[in-house]
Parts: sequence; C-alpha cells; structure tokens
Amino acid sequence: MSEKPDVTYKDISNMDIQKQEIGIDPPCGVLLYGPPGTGKAMMVKAVANATSAILTPLQLSALDPALLCPGRLDCKIKFPVPDQQQKHMVFQDATSKMNLSDELDLEDYVNHSKKITCADVASICAEAGLQAVRENCYVVLPKDFDMAYKKAVNNQEKEH
Repeated sequence: MSEKPDVTYKDISNMDIQKQEIGIDPPCGVLLYGPPGTGKAMMVKAVANATSAILTPLQLSALDPALLCPGRLDCKIKFPVPDQQQKHMVFQDATSKMNLSDELDLEDYVNHSKKITCADVASICAEAGLQAVRENCYVVLPKDFDMAYKKAVNNQEKEH
C-alpha cells in the first residue's frame, strides 16, 4: 500500500473476533484467510491506518508454500462467511444513509438461507439504492432489495 488508507476499526465493526486476534500491536507474521468478500482487505486497511505496519494483501495462491510451514507465521486468522448477527450489522451499516421504505424489513434478507459475504451485502444495498434512483424514487422499496438480492445470488452462482 503506497498511502495510508482511510478505513478504521469502526468501519469493520462486525469482525470483533478477528480484531482481537490481531490485537493492538500486530504480530510479525499474520495470514488472513477465507472466501472473497469476507472483510480481509478491510481489516488490512484498518490495521494499516491504526499502526505503522506495512501490509501487502496477497492471494493465498500467490504465497510461497514455505511461508505456510510451522513457525513462519505468528498467527492465522480465518474470515468466514458472516453469520446472521454479522450480516445484520453489515446491512444496518450499508443502509444507514439510505431512505428505506417502512415496508422494508432488512431481517427478511438477513435470514435468507443463501450464504452471502459482507461484500455481497454491501453490493445488494448499493444495487437496491441504484434501482430506486433509476425509477426516480426517493425511497428504497422491498422490490428494489428483492431485485438486488436475486442479482447478487445469480452472480454468485455463476462464479461457482
């Protein structure tokens, strides 16, 4: 990273376990791993912002296997697909500045059985807002979220 990011720990409020594992003073060698869209890059940016650490996000496939040998990394931190509570927090955060219809219940989308990542949730919220704007509507309606959710799930299925 060439410049200090503007992401803070407050921006990643749904990753308390991972923040505790990293700690105030980051260890010398840390591997953040998990599926795409689970917040690894956001965590790296928040750590870089809060410390003087120099961090380089890499894909796991780009790592030299020797780095994964015992004793090379101080800790390995898993970033799983978010649970219901974490999804709820991300939906709340991503929609905090949106004008949502009273008919819209975000819990309907939090409780969907599909496994979606934090990035998927942010994408769903952004797409729902854009859909409302395209229709010259100043309020985001449930139909906007339905369309955005289906689009995100369809894209996810195409990738797998």
